[in-house]
Amino acid sequence: MSLGMLVFLISAAFPVLANAASPSVTIEAATELTSEKATLNATVNPNGIETTYRFEYGLTTSYGTNVPIPDKAIGSGSGNVKVSQEISGLVSSTTYHFRVVAKNAEGTSTSKDETFTTNADPRFSFAFGSAGSGNGQFSEEWGPSYLAIDSTGNLWVGDPGNDRVQKFNSKGEYVSKFGSKPLFKHPQGIAIDSSGNLWIADCENNFVQKFDSAGKWLSLFGSEGSGNGQFSCPSGLAIDSTGNLWVVDRENNRVQKFNSKGEYVSKFGSGGSGNGQFNFPQGIAIDSTGNIWVADSGNDRVQKFNSKGEYVSKFGSSGSGNGQFAGPVGIAINSSGALLVTDEGNSRVQKFNSKGEYLVKFGTEGSGEGQFNWPLGVAVDSSDNIWVADSFNSRVQKWSPIPPSVNVEAATELTFEKATLNASVNPNGYETTYHFEYGLTTSYGTSVPIPDGAVGSGSSNV
Repeated sequence: MSLGMLVFLISAAFPVLANAASPSVTIEAATELTSEKATLNATVNPNGIETTYRFEYGLTTSYGTNVPIPDKAIGSGSGNVKVSQEISGLVSSTTYHFRVVAKNAEGTSTSKDETFTTNADPRFSFAFGSAGSGNGQFSEEWGPSYLAIDSTGNLWVGDPGNDRVQKFNSKGEYVSKFGSKPLFKHPQGIAIDSSGNLWIADCENNFVQKFDSAGKWLSLFGSEGSGNGQFSCPSGLAIDSTGNLWVVDRENNRVQKFNSKGEYVSKFGSGGSGNGQFNFPQGIAIDSTGNIWVADSGNDRVQKFNSKGEYVSKFGSSGSGNGQFAGPVGIAINSSGALLVTDEGNSRVQKFNSKGEYLVKFGTEGSGEGQFNWPLGVAVDSSDNIWVADSFNSRVQKWSPIPPSVNVEAATELTFEKATLNASVNPNGYETTYHFEYGLTTSYGTSVPIPDGAVGSGSSNV
């Protein structure tokens, strides 16, 4: 055998060793972010040798925590392998660093650093109300139920135990009231039309009443029964963009539609647990595209219908975990299209995106600041403040959104006459705009861009 042939045979016998290398790694964006959880993602190529990987994460680039433990094996292939790990126990509105580390017989590879920021829980602001029948008080037996906010920021709150509706300003100060028995018997849902008129679902009288903005009675429609236009305890109310009223007919397990004159138009729903069916429905809200969201309380879920009342989707199940319910009641939609849902039996409010995916929760059981005892109605004002009827605590609570998180960075691309200003902004889940201010002193004097730039409503650094 010639030397040339020997060399050929050796190189042909060991092709893998000639190409073997340490793993190739690429870090990817974290997904499925909530206020306390995230999923870390990466791609690892074993490059032909048995390989293991782990994620490292923490509050700094020192990391400090590894998942999984021990490192996880992904084989010895030569193609990219998608890897991911869910992490929990995180702190709300906090930025975390993470990277992926992969190891095989040829060496260890470490990705670049990546960051994510957990979703921000709203902050408790203040509460108003106490048990009683005086002005500004709510019944101890059955406290505030549903509420609505008018165009000037006043809150109208149903006080079913006292058979009345009360008005408060944006500071929670009592303004006025109207109603008493027999005019009201356990008033529930409240909706305000474009003219400022109030529509009140009067549960035990089985009709819907209309009042002007001063509380003067105007009209009513409905009667007791199960026929078209009849009710068995109407509860939640919503008004669509053309002035139609959608009324949750709770004990008939359906939703009925009426025009602005109170004339019956249509209905959807029936008793049951199937798609489009209800078991003790309560709250209702209509989004900017006309979709109808209904709190299907007895089925521990929220259902979505289109503007024709046709079933679209649902989310939620029974339990106390994130995204689960023990009796959802009230629904409200904020400026970003996110849904706020009161979770009555779990004494909390949960927030979901427009796809029904869980984002954050706030509130715990109790009577202290920021705690709930059977939260019912929820409403969102023009500043995205969240108002919650804390029924068995005989009060209403205000929760405020977390403001954007900002971090200015070094200017780049400097010349004699130009510079690029840089920063990162986390919208913390609310529609956010930004501008840079600059000048010769800390008085600045100049802003760019004009108008402010938009960075969306996400929960990650932009």
